[in-house]
Amino acid sequence: MALQNLSIKDAMISIGALLKTDEEICAFCSDRFSKDYPKVMVGDMTRKDIPDIQDTPYIVVTDFKKQEGQNIEFCPYEFVIWVGVAREKSAVTVVEDVEMIDTYGDCADLMTLVEKVLNDPKKNNRPCSKINTIGPYPLDPSGQHWVGKMSVNKRIYQTLGTSYQEEL
Repeated sequence: MALQNLSIKDAMISIGALLKTDEEICAFCSDRFSKDYPKVMVGDMTRKDIPDIQDTPYIVVTDFKKQEGQNIEFCPYEFVIWVGVAREKSAVTVVEDVEMIDTYGDCADLMTLVEKVLNDPKKNNRPCSKINTIGPYPLDPSGQHWVGKMSVNKRIYQTLGTSYQEEL
């Protein structure tokens, strides 16, 4: 009997590679930040390795959790994605007579794009079963560096008695 046993390391690298090489995300980074792709990091890190303003735009995939076993019909997988963007000087933009800081908009747009990629059936085996977002919010008092947090949940059907194992 084969039980679902997804490699944490392989799953995180796969998610990170998907987000780093996605054409829409790369085009976004190029258009708004003149960078070919975002800096992508996976796993936990020490304080000295946490990305800062020079690393933007960035995507960090961390806090991977899984629940597997023979008494589980759908195996839940959870992870957190942090996105960060920065501008040397933020400006207030006006859209439909509503004011918004441009870096806030950049971070919100990157978060929306990451969610779109994770739910795209052409790029992913399974859509997300749930995504909770927090932010964007400024990380520094000057308003240059903005971050957003996405808590992502996916579920994979347990395939007992076969050698088949689905990937995230």
